[in-house]
Amino acid sequence: MFGFRTQKSNVGTLLSEEREILNGALAAVLNSGDDSTGFIKIFLARKYPDLIPEELDVYSRICRTAVKHGHDLLVSLPGDEERAKAKMLWQSTTVAEFPWITDANLALLLSQDAYHAQNDALPDLNANSIPGHGLTL
Repeated sequence: MFGFRTQKSNVGTLLSEEREILNGALAAVLNSGDDSTGFIKIFLARKYPDLIPEELDVYSRICRTAVKHGHDLLVSLPGDEERAKAKMLWQSTTVAEFPWITDANLALLLSQDAYHAQNDALPDLNANSIPGHGLTL
C-alpha cells in the first residue's frame, strides 16, 4: 500500500486493494457524517488489521481531502443557479483529482457537497493535504 512495504505508488498504479480501502473509508465517512481522523483510522484498522499506522494516516488524509474538495468548489460560486451549472465541472474535477472514487461514492459526495454548499454547513476539516491528494508519497 502506497509503497510502505515495497515501492512508491501513485495514481496510475493504485492497486485494486488500495482503491477498495479508499472507497470503503470514504463510504464510511459519507454514510456516518463523521469525517474525523480518529473515526477513519478506527474504521480502517478494524476492516484492515494489517495496515500500519502510516497507511492509516495517509488513507485518512486522502478521504478528508476528498470530502473537502467538492465543497470548496461549490461554495466558491455565488448563487444556486451557478452551482447547478457547476455540477458537471464538479464531477469532472473530482474524478480527475480522485480517480479511485466509485460512481456510488461520487453520487453521494455530490449530494452532500451540494447540500453543504447551499447551507454552508460543512464542519471545519482543517485536513492537511498531501501533494497530489495523497496519492504520491
